[in-house]
Amino acid sequence: MSSWYSGGFAKGREISERQQQSRGKGTFEFTNVDRTRFFVRVAELRHIVFLDNFDWKINHEGNTIPVVPFGRYEHKLELDGDWKNPIYVTCARGSAPCKLCELGFKKNYIGAMTILDITPYKNKTTGEMMTRPFKKLLMATPQALCIIDSKKERKGNLLGMHYSVTRHKDTHPRTGSDYEYEGTFDFNSALVQGFDLAPYNLSAEKAVEFYKNLFKPMTYEEQERLLGNGNVTDGLVFRKDKRFGGARQGQGAQATGAAVGSQPQNSEGNDDDDGQPIDYEA
Repeated sequence: MSSWYSGGFAKGREISERQQQSRGKGTFEFTNVDRTRFFVRVAELRHIVFLDNFDWKINHEGNTIPVVPFGRYEHKLELDGDWKNPIYVTCARGSAPCKLCELGFKKNYIGAMTILDITPYKNKTTGEMMTRPFKKLLMATPQALCIIDSKKERKGNLLGMHYSVTRHKDTHPRTGSDYEYEGTFDFNSALVQGFDLAPYNLSAEKAVEFYKNLFKPMTYEEQERLLGNGNVTDGLVFRKDKRFGGARQGQGAQATGAAVGSQPQNSEGNDDDDGQPIDYEA
């Protein structure tokens, strides 16, 4: 049985290698300012704690499958030109038809993890440094997954580990290019008392359900209704090419941004493997 999601770092590494081979040196990551998603500005220093258990595994048909990163393809849509508030839609290909793929909208492979952002900030009134935790999704592209995987290979399970994260160039992943280990976070500290730390301390099975509920794909009919709610364009095309909407360059687009006569194409390295990630389901 096919599925729209997968787990672990292997898929991200596979896609990253194909992308590097296809585009040579340099990368381009698209704008992500969604408040629920962790990102790092160039030259900024942020502090995070991983809330996922990287030892989570479930059994499927005799195979042991990792739970995180929770990998799947996603589309990024802009409604009526509002690029600051994109709509992220999980690609359902592999388990169901995807209207956005049919119309030529691009997609990215993303591995999801949950982190606690504990970056200190300066109180404008008192001038003192303070920390207010925020739970965020770390949505890693294949390049970013390789960076985090290298930390896991060195440290093992990253659960509860505190890292300072920086980003040196605008061509580097927006989730950071340099992760420096700072120690182990104390989950008994007053900083997080009464704080919702899920998926921290969940079982592997509960963690899968946690992410499946977060990223459940729209149905074909729901995608059609979304596309009818105004001028919907593809958020994964270069801004100078917005006039092409969801279509590939030179293939035209309808007013809604839907492609005319185009074929599905990914934004990163044109990687289209029919959206067949590992299936968790029995």
